[in-house]
Amino acid sequence: MREDKTRSRNYNLNCALAGLHACLIVKKSILYTDHSWPVVQERCQQSPQIAYQAVAKLRRK
Repeated sequence: MREDKTRSRNYNLNCALAGLHACLIVKKSILYTDHSWPVVQERCQQSPQIAYQAVAKLRRK
């Protein structure tokens, strides 16, 4: 896995973003096992409700 080059020197912010990134990977593996990352990203961009439901309710729409 590659590491992101961040402009922020705030270690607390970087830690929080890394935690969110890990959570998104887990959510994707639970909810969207049959879809690739680009497909999931496109769906979330088309309908923000899908992204919200994935985070808030852990349900697929």
